[in-house]
Amino acid sequence: MHGDRAERLRVLLSVGPWASDPERAIGELPPEDLHVLGELEKDDLMLASACYEVEVELRDRGCAAVSELADMIGSSPGSDLGERVLALPEPEVFRAIGCVLDLGWID
Repeated sequence: MHGDRAERLRVLLSVGPWASDPERAIGELPPEDLHVLGELEKDDLMLASACYEVEVELRDRGCAAVSELADMIGSSPGSDLGERVLALPEPEVFRAIGCVLDLGWID
């Protein structure tokens, strides 16, 4: 088998399950990527599927964090996110900081 797993995964993820027209998406791949698709193994498809599941989970978690954060700071005074978070009552400050951490906005 020619090529490595990372390359096969790169090509698989570039097409993605979200492509509304998979045939068109595959048709737009450069010839060298089409060749890689011919080398796919079952494990490559399973790995790509796991990556998609993680992506969906992270996106859902991020959306929930944004929604929760927006609900908490919506009426909080302040001109920026930091001021609004710090103006919250203490228990909500910690929840808001947790949301910001979940979103990866701070380390």
